[in-house]
Amino acid sequence: MKIKLILKLILFVSGLLLINDRLSVILSPKSFPPKVPNVNSLVDKNWLATMRGGFYNEKPNTIDIVFIGSSKIFCNLNPNIIWNQYGITSYDFSGHMQDLGTSYYFLQQMFEKQSPKVVLIDVFLDGSGFVYNSSNAHHNFDFMNHDFIRTKAILNRSPSFTNTLELLIPTLIYHQRWKELTQDDVFYKINQHDFLKGSFIFMGTLSEEGENTVITTGLPKKTLPEKTIHWINAIQELCRKNNCQCIFINTPFLIASKVDYLDWSDVEFYAYLSAFQKYCEENDLMFMNFVGLENEIGLNYADDYSDIYHMNWKGQEKFSLYISKYLQEKFHFENKKGQPGYEQWDQDYDKMRYYIDNYFELEQ
Repeated sequence: MKIKLILKLILFVSGLLLINDRLSVILSPKSFPPKVPNVNSLVDKNWLATMRGGFYNEKPNTIDIVFIGSSKIFCNLNPNIIWNQYGITSYDFSGHMQDLGTSYYFLQQMFEKQSPKVVLIDVFLDGSGFVYNSSNAHHNFDFMNHDFIRTKAILNRSPSFTNTLELLIPTLIYHQRWKELTQDDVFYKINQHDFLKGSFIFMGTLSEEGENTVITTGLPKKTLPEKTIHWINAIQELCRKNNCQCIFINTPFLIASKVDYLDWSDVEFYAYLSAFQKYCEENDLMFMNFVGLENEIGLNYADDYSDIYHMNWKGQEKFSLYISKYLQEKFHFENKKGQPGYEQWDQDYDKMRYYIDNYFELEQ
């Protein structure tokens, strides 16, 4: 009798979990209104869900490089450009305001699906505390595969029981969306193919001059928080166990006098980057910091950026070509163009170029 009771309980709980998962997919917002011109919202009304789910749609163990981190990853690096130039497969497996702690769990889940040669981890948000914003948290976790890794991530990165509960059971806050649901929501299939490979492509320009970043001398001494060091080491160890080279990265952006969301001044952020660099050098870790290298890369803030943090299409192309050249020269990736099974990559690049080249006609 006890065994039957336990089995019934297991079936009941499993049923509830399945119902919660499906309701979460149906009710979760799969996009939000674009503030500036972009390709993603033009081609896919469910672009937010597709960016994340597209990673799980890729064939297992076919990705050479994975980029993980905040929007400074998916707005500044374009896997299709890298493919077209070198025949290297890559993917932006990243999320809005994603910090090092959350990136660790994305990395864990990534290794369940892929075995890349290299991963690049964004260090913009240091993981030392909870930079919690409800919408950004949901953008990270709602369309992450609903497995034990996701559960651990939510338990670790949520600052309160209420936040944890709403992330584990999104229907608690999305239940009011019943009236605005469409047939597309009800029958939405998760993990659909993303021909943009997780990237987000802005088409507007900053349209104002900004001086390239010059990091001043005499920065205040800064020690990395213990939590930051914890996540650095955890990420490095996870990559080592999976025979993958880990590279920490900070993409170039125009730092204002105060860094939004962090409550840091530009000098304090430079000091953080300097401390990060020092820690990596002392522990034989790779760190690529591109702040201050705009001229070398060929970036111009007025023409190549949509805002002070995120590149537009032109900047994204320049930076993707620059960094992929370095990675190819250092790691000697096999050129997979023309190989059986990779035809979709050429098709995805061509499709992306069509929408970029014809964007302003198509958006009308």
